[in-house]
Amino acid sequence: MIWKRFDLASFLLALIVAGGGYALWKLHPEKFKAQARLHVASQVPKILFETVETQNLTGEEYRRYQNTQLTLVKTQLVLNAALQNGRVSRYRTVREQIDPIRWLNENLKVEFVANSEVMEIALSGDHPDEVAGLVNAVTQAYLDEVAVFEQKRRRDRLDMLTKTKERYAELLKERRGMLRKLTETVGGEDRLRATDQERAELLRLYHGLWTQRVDLQRERAAAAARLARCEKAVGSATDPVREEIGQLDDGLVDLIAQKKVLDERLEQRDRAVRQAADQEPEREQLKAEIAVIADVYRKIAAEVESLNVELQTPPRIRLIETAVPSKPGGDAPKVGL
Repeated sequence: MIWKRFDLASFLLALIVAGGGYALWKLHPEKFKAQARLHVASQVPKILFETVETQNLTGEEYRRYQNTQLTLVKTQLVLNAALQNGRVSRYRTVREQIDPIRWLNENLKVEFVANSEVMEIALSGDHPDEVAGLVNAVTQAYLDEVAVFEQKRRRDRLDMLTKTKERYAELLKERRGMLRKLTETVGGEDRLRATDQERAELLRLYHGLWTQRVDLQRERAAAAARLARCEKAVGSATDPVREEIGQLDDGLVDLIAQKKVLDERLEQRDRAVRQAADQEPEREQLKAEIAVIADVYRKIAAEVESLNVELQTPPRIRLIETAVPSKPGGDAPKVGL
C-alpha cells in the first residue's frame, strides 16, 4: 500500500515537473539559428601592378576595414534590399514586426569568427526556414550593394577612362596634324635647319659675282682707254680692241643675269625665314600642347591597363557558406567551404 502511494507521488511530481517545463518552453521557446559566412581577404587581390589600393594593409588598417564591413552589413541600404525580396517579404517573421528594418538590425549578429578573415552573419528565430532565408537575403544584399559595388565602381571607372583615352588620342592626332601642316608650309624642319647654311652659300656666290663684275669693269675700263689711244693714233688699229670690249660687255651682261637669279633666291630664302619667324611661336605652342596631351595620354593608358588586369583578379569578399535551416540547439550544416 505504501509502495503504491510512493509511485503515485512520484508520478504526480513528474507530471508537475513536465508541466512546468512545458509552460517554461511556451514562455521561452528554443530559437532556431542560421548563419552564413564570407571570406573577407586582408589584402586586395592583385596580379601585376602595385597601386595604392593593392598595397599591403597593416593590422590596424585591416581591423578598420573589418569594422567598416560589419557596419555596412547592417546599414539601411542592405537591410531594406534584403526585405524587398519578394519571398522574404511574405515571411510571418517579417510581417509580425512593426518596424522590420529596426527589428532585423537589432537581432542580426555580425562578427568575425575567432579573429580570422571569416565574417559570420547570423540570426535566431522561431521559424528555421524563414531565419535561414533572412540570413541569405541579407548576405546577398550585402554582396550586391557593397562587395560587388566596388567591382562595379572599377568597371565604371575603366569605361570612363577608356573613353577619355580615346578623346585624348583623337586630340593628339589632331594637334600633330596641325603641326605637320604648319611645318610643311615653311619648308619642313630640315629646310629650316638648313636656312643659315644656305644663306651663307648664297652670300658667298653673290660676293664672287661682285668680284668678277668689278674685275670685268676694270678690264673694260682699261680696254676703253686703249681704244681711245688707238683711235687717236691710227683708226684701223681699233677693231681688235672694240672686239675685246664687246666680249667684256657680254661677260658683264651674264654676270648681271646671274646676280638677278641670286637676288631672287635670297629673297625667297628671306621670305621663308620671315614666315618661319612669324609662325615659330605658334609652332612652339603646338609642340608644348602636344607634349602635355601625350603625357596625360600615357598616364591614362597606364591606368586603363592596370584596371584591365585588376578586374581579372578574384573578388576580395566572397561567399563561402550559405545559411540553411537548423534544428533547435544545433549548428547549421556547412555548404561549399
